Amino acid sequence: MQRRVREAMRYGLVLSLFVALLATTASAHEIRPAIVTVSFPAGDRVEILISANLEALMAGIGAEHKDSNDAPEATAYNTLRALPPGERATRFRAFAPRYLSGLSASFDGARATLAIASIDVPDIRETSLARISSLRLEGQRPPAARTFQWSYPRTFGSSVLRTRSTGQAPQSAAVRS
Repeated sequence: MQRRVREAMRYGLVLSLFVALLATTASAHEIRPAIVTVSFPAGDRVEILISANLEALMAGIGAEHKDSNDAPEATAYNTLRALPPGERATRFRAFAPRYLSGLSASFDGARATLAIASIDVPDIRETSLARISSLRLEGQRPPAARTFQWSYPRTFGSSVLRTRSTGQAPQSAAVRS
């Protein structure tokens, strides 16, 4: 009998801890850096894949906040999270000119013009999980370009830059905002 009571108490304690953990993570999302992967395929193109929390970008939650509930923009963020994926993509397209104007990709000191090739907003129904969307940008690069420079503004948070060139191992670096 005592053994059953102890097992029930242990089960109750584990369940209580799980519920407490779930309650604290359900309402807030850790603000993570954008993962930026720049590829230089054969030819004169550059492809940039950005994996980021688009809702945090659109709401204006930047690197100064550790999680979404710490930000004054938390209500706007949660409103964006509640939208269906297609509507979020539409809202991001409206926000895109501001976002793209803040990004800077340059070859030999000359700024490249980037255009959105695709936006992938996953349909995550579990709102306790941060949604990481993918944004694919494309642009032209001069055929004889020798240097590439990337800048990601602080207002959009921090980023991790990875580069890939045909026939070379990927390179990664944390970009401080």
